[in-house]
Amino acid sequence: MIKAELKAAEYRVRALHALALAEDATLDRVRELQRHSAATWTQMAEAEEARARDTRRAGPSQGD
Repeated sequence: MIKAELKAAEYRVRALHALALAEDATLDRVRELQRHSAATWTQMAEAEEARARDTRRAGPSQGD
């Protein structure tokens, strides 16, 4: 597994955690912030996954 894939997996876990916090939040503003956080972590995970795909396509000389 390359570094980008590890980061993507970590970001996915963080997104799930933020979603769980949003579900438990009693204040609307806190719920909104946690959902925004989850969306940001998800976007970061998607970017890392794309980076990992690009690295694999480029070959071993370009890998991290």
